[in-house]
Amino acid sequence: MPYRASEPKAPKTAAGDTGLVGEIIRQFADPLAFYRELVQNALDAGATRIDVRLLWEGHAEDPNAEGTMHASIIDDGEGMTRDILENRLLVLFRSGKEGQKGKIGKFGIGFSSVLALSPTVVTIHTTRPPDDRWTLELHPDLSYDLFAREGRDASGTTVTLRLPMLRGAVDDFVARSVSALTRWCRHARIPVTVRCFVAGHGEPMLEKRVDEPFDIEALVKVTQRGGLDERTVVVGVPADGGRYAGFFKHGLMLFETDEQLVGSFAFKIQDPRLEHTLSRDNVRRDAAFADALDAVRELIAGPLVAAATAELRRLAKDHDGAAWVRTALAIDASGLEVPASAFAVPRIAAAGEREVTTVAAIRKTRAFVATGPTELALRAAEAELDVVDTFTHGAGGAADAVSAMLERRVGRKLAPVEQAVAAVTVLEGTADDVSLVEQTRPLFRACGKQPCEVRFVRVEGVRAEAPCLAAPKALVHDRALAIGRGQPITLVADSASECPLGRRDGVLLFNVAHPLVAFARQRAAERPVLAAALLARVALLTWGLLDEKKARALTREALSVALPETP
Repeated sequence: MPYRASEPKAPKTAAGDTGLVGEIIRQFADPLAFYRELVQNALDAGATRIDVRLLWEGHAEDPNAEGTMHASIIDDGEGMTRDILENRLLVLFRSGKEGQKGKIGKFGIGFSSVLALSPTVVTIHTTRPPDDRWTLELHPDLSYDLFAREGRDASGTTVTLRLPMLRGAVDDFVARSVSALTRWCRHARIPVTVRCFVAGHGEPMLEKRVDEPFDIEALVKVTQRGGLDERTVVVGVPADGGRYAGFFKHGLMLFETDEQLVGSFAFKIQDPRLEHTLSRDNVRRDAAFADALDAVRELIAGPLVAAATAELRRLAKDHDGAAWVRTALAIDASGLEVPASAFAVPRIAAAGEREVTTVAAIRKTRAFVATGPTELALRAAEAELDVVDTFTHGAGGAADAVSAMLERRVGRKLAPVEQAVAAVTVLEGTADDVSLVEQTRPLFRACGKQPCEVRFVRVEGVRAEAPCLAAPKALVHDRALAIGRGQPITLVADSASECPLGRRDGVLLFNVAHPLVAFARQRAAERPVLAAALLARVALLTWGLLDEKKARALTREALSVALPETP
């Protein structure tokens, strides 16, 4: 029964000027922020669980039917006395939590958020045994009715908003409610459950736990965990540059942002010393805030670098190429200072195996990059060249991104294998080929540019379309890759481009895939000298040596041999 004015403990049926309260209500950017405020009050009251119950009453089958949504936040906290209800909860700027360790609210304005959705009435049922059992009804004009209740119900508080709502708006309201609770309360230190019902339907249309572990999404992360009233920090390297900073107090979100507070990292801080601003749209940038950011920096500089180093090595060693690419690029984009000696890079080894090298090691060698263990990359590895596996075959721009990342860290551009290495297979050759090679000797000698050897080859990789290449004689002979063995000689671009003419250690290689070389081989049986002259001219032109004097000498020598062939 409601109290009467004549009774000693006369209740208050109060009305107030809505002007100031209206301004306070409008400072809540999210009209569903009342969920956060009521969950916060429940936590401060020592609740061990919170249930959010959404019940819509009306004609369930008609989307245009008018009805009422009862949005209730139920907790099992210590409950409230009449003094708390009238002199703290309903009085602006008087929260009663100042100086109380572990309490979240301070400014005494949070409860006003229940009016942001213009409910027809807000009802509070609260019990604090043994004597306090109250029901308070708050009306839109800020008047309220206070009732005493009888019974033996357990301690706790239920706050219910009655909201006029069409049936067709229920699903959207439920979805927004879950979203708001998830945003503000997802790391609450106690269970928070949402259940939604439509009157006349026994089973809930939705039942969901909102609370989840205090964590972040990151490719590499570390956590510094404190106790209930101590700071906890988790920081990591985000995927795709997803910079994030979140500030929480007792599991409730104070502020989230993607601004660059501490590098391009993702982190969350839960700290009982952090406070929200009066407008509740930011975290106070005070000494506690600065100290929390320093803790993040310390985690980044030490444990996160160590974790990133270990993860890069694990991925490179386990041949998890896609994950290595994603992680390496994310680490590079974040600005995490992983030392060159610790930045693990996968290296292609002989027989298709992979090894682990580092950026520091690559700086000391002549390294190349490959998009995977291609045939050319394997040949380069067998020739004991350093080939970094970027694992980006078919990955489009990822190959360019990895190459650019390695270039920045190594300090020079690493050329792709296909653009820097030639795999040359020496052919055994036919009898006509042998004769053709012999016919070139006097022609080169007449020009003063005779190579020590001439071979026909097939070429893959760099200079695959060139008519001629060069190879050191030692490479051809010392590695036993001579004619007939069918094994490739691996050449880097500059050695394949060095002129072998007139040198005792240079082998001239004719690429049989080139049209002019192919034509000369075809005519070798009929006109061996003229075919040889064509090859000699091609070789001299390739290295820019065919001047007028050499052209005449070449022609005279060819004619002196070829004229007897003329009928």
